[in-house]
Amino acid sequence: NTNPVASLQSKVAGLSVVNNGTPGKAPDIRIRGTISIGSVRPLFVVDGIFNDNIDYINPNDIESIEILKDPSSLAIFGVRGAAGVIIVTTKKAKAGQTTVNYNFSMGTKKLVDKIKWADAGLFKVLFEEEKDNLGVTDTFDYGMWNGNTDWIDAVTRTAKFSTHNLSISASNDRNRFSLGLGYAADEGIIRHEKLEKIMFSFNDEYKVTKAIKLGFNFNGVRQNSPYGYAENVLNDARKAIPNAHAGTIDIYNKNP
Repeated sequence: NTNPVASLQSKVAGLSVVNNGTPGKAPDIRIRGTISIGSVRPLFVVDGIFNDNIDYINPNDIESIEILKDPSSLAIFGVRGAAGVIIVTTKKAKAGQTTVNYNFSMGTKKLVDKIKWADAGLFKVLFEEEKDNLGVTDTFDYGMWNGNTDWIDAVTRTAKFSTHNLSISASNDRNRFSLGLGYAADEGIIRHEKLEKIMFSFNDEYKVTKAIKLGFNFNGVRQNSPYGYAENVLNDARKAIPNAHAGTIDIYNKNP
């Protein structure tokens, strides 16, 4: 998943993660259901820093994720932890090691368990029955409505996704650093939906003395999001008359 929290779906008891299907869009996250105090969104803590979300983090850079859903989250974080806390620890360089790592993944996805719709012939039968029930005697001209289109098939596709991740880390007695670079491309099952995301991370820690250490973390992301384009495409497709030809609506145009 391009969003780290999306991978927790069905993994932790008491944690509800509902993905909406739009590539890159943050899922709805609930810990112990809906509460009445403040926001329903949990607090994210990344390497000790409070965050509203972790969309900017490369999942490949995460060492561990811990979920606090007991009264302990209130005891530690106060009212900000009322909706639960998700604690993220990112990867750091291992002592005395220099490591270069590259990984690549790819796959496909498609719509499954599609609802069976009426075809053009059945639609005509149902439409004529409705006219009879309403007492409409006018004859409908099907001359230009002689297609047979499954509009769900027309607006969806078998989508592809892929990720590339490169990380470099090194450590000695006084200094350790870690550098990560990631690229993700994720097509939606709706035509023309595509997320492209470039992620960069860098952290460094320097031991000044036995009692003093200085360090910093930097994370950056550049994202081309498909939000808004396919908000209601499936809903509109299920309402479209199957007797219309697919060519009557330019579904292959990115900006119809």
